[in-house]
Amino acid sequence: MAPTPAAASAPRRIREFGVPVRRTGDDCRFGPLGITSERWNTDDNGRADTGGHLHMRPRDRARIGQLALRRGAWNGAQLVSSAWIDASTSQHGRFDDSANGGYGYLRWHGVEPWKLAQVGMFFANGAGGQYIFVVPQLDLVVVFTGENTNIAAAPQAAYRILDAYIVGAVDAGS
Repeated sequence: MAPTPAAASAPRRIREFGVPVRRTGDDCRFGPLGITSERWNTDDNGRADTGGHLHMRPRDRARIGQLALRRGAWNGAQLVSSAWIDASTSQHGRFDDSANGGYGYLRWHGVEPWKLAQVGMFFANGAGGQYIFVVPQLDLVVVFTGENTNIAAAPQAAYRILDAYIVGAVDAGS
């Protein structure tokens, strides 16, 4: 999937303020979350590829999911405005009629079967099977990593595992 123009152009816009993307991430978001080992791919001019290619450990991805689940709050501090989290995790359009075809600001939207009902979720979907699933009603963040590039059925594996083994095992409120 090609990066969105807004995400891919972020380094240029940040540079206009004279702040490197790496420092912006460290000072504003990653540092307070305890994320210290992230790495951005860069172009030939050393600019970060913010349209994709951010490498981080699964536990750090879970922190990103937890930040969204807590509406931008982390350890008592509001790192991202709750209004932005609400807007970015809301569905603003649809790509298809599937259960997981809704889209927000760089986040997908869908539903998960749970007990005898369905619960809403939003998720980040990266190349090769990288996912950060957030299911607010169940207070749940699930991270999948993978390297399943060019395998058509691979993305469905994460959904099957989420459905069959994880969401069904959660008791709301516990």
